[in-house]
Amino acid sequence: MRRVSETDNDRIRELKRQIDDQQYLQHAIDRLAQRLTGKLIEQRGEQQDGSRRPEQDQQW
Repeated sequence: MRRVSETDNDRIRELKRQIDDQQYLQHAIDRLAQRLTGKLIEQRGEQQDGSRRPEQDQQW
């Protein structure tokens, strides 16, 4: 079993702080929504013209 390092503890503390920050959470949700919307639009375009761009699939 791996021991939790001080760096891991610092990262966990930072993530807990971010989770408690409503502004941070809203920004993160907005970023996710933008990425998902972009992907949906991209997929819809691929369905309409039948083409796919494999290099774009790997960006996720």
